[in-house]
Amino acid sequence: MNSRRFLLGFALGFLVKSECVLAATLTGPITNTGNGHVYFLLSSNTWTSSEVEARSLGGHLATVRNASEQTWIYTNFSHWAGTNRNLWIGLYDPNPATNSSDRAQRRTEFRWISEETNAYANWSSVEPNNGITEASFPELYVHIWNPTDSNAGKWNNSTNYPIVLGVQCDGVVEVVPPVRPLGLARYSSASADVFWKTETNKTYELLFNLDLLAPTPTNLVLAVSGNGTTSQVPATATLVCRAWTNLGGRITGTGATNHVIDLTDRPEKFYQLISFP
Repeated sequence: MNSRRFLLGFALGFLVKSECVLAATLTGPITNTGNGHVYFLLSSNTWTSSEVEARSLGGHLATVRNASEQTWIYTNFSHWAGTNRNLWIGLYDPNPATNSSDRAQRRTEFRWISEETNAYANWSSVEPNNGITEASFPELYVHIWNPTDSNAGKWNNSTNYPIVLGVQCDGVVEVVPPVRPLGLARYSSASADVFWKTETNKTYELLFNLDLLAPTPTNLVLAVSGNGTTSQVPATATLVCRAWTNLGGRITGTGATNHVIDLTDRPEKFYQLISFP
């Protein structure tokens, strides 16, 4: 936050140290048809209290993966019900002891609470910076500026405080769609066929757990029954939800049964399937 933004007042110290009071849900669930994820808007609160409430709803403060998601979140929530709102998202600095004075380096110090990794960012040109309050109230949490600000729609790092420049900070919660069941046919003690029946016009993402499945699988083959096609499925590092990694992007359903042949040992507990309407 640059120097014009330090209108924090003496109440800041009291509120930051006060007990956690959960935010209320103002609106939602609302589905973003672009990614199939469900969103909620919370009432004004600190970033940390908003994240606690997000987890009670089954998600996290929102991860912004691309310009389309940024635009959707800003358009739907920054002026909801006629009120201008700064919007907490899930980006934060997990290590307050390290604060680079180089702005480009400082940006790399922020992480998504969902543990996703991606290259998209929408910082204002002067952010993030540490500000004169950094020693006592570190600016570790990121929000999207409200429509009245000169940097409307851009990102700013701020303190754990529910109001910035007289405008409330409301959390945007993102919930990944529910997991769908997978079938398993074991070929041997060291290989298996993971499969599921698809629905026409639905898309699917098959996920594996990085913490459980080690080493990362490389011998995966996707076979779609009915059309005779097979293709290698790359084990990418695109996290879709906490601790789960997407295999090969989205797969469009045709009504056929999809199969993934895993040549690693005991894979049945390592997979999840997410479907999108």
